[in-house]
Amino acid sequence: MLSIQLNNPELESFIQNEYRGDESSLMRQFVEFLRFQKIKSEVKTSIEELDRDEFIGIDEAFDMATAKYVKH
Repeated sequence: MLSIQLNNPELESFIQNEYRGDESSLMRQFVEFLRFQKIKSEVKTSIEELDRDEFIGIDEAFDMATAKYVKH
């Protein structure tokens, strides 16, 4: 189990007001946020690779994306 400690009273107050003890919703949205940040980072890296002319074919890219994000 992973625990995260908040040392920011403003953030803690926001979370308390927004979620009112609904830890399930908080965790679900936090995980969605983390996944979005990861995808955003991967897109940024891909754009940088395109700018450097380092790219792969569409078929290979589609296969990689499908394998990476398909739910098992």
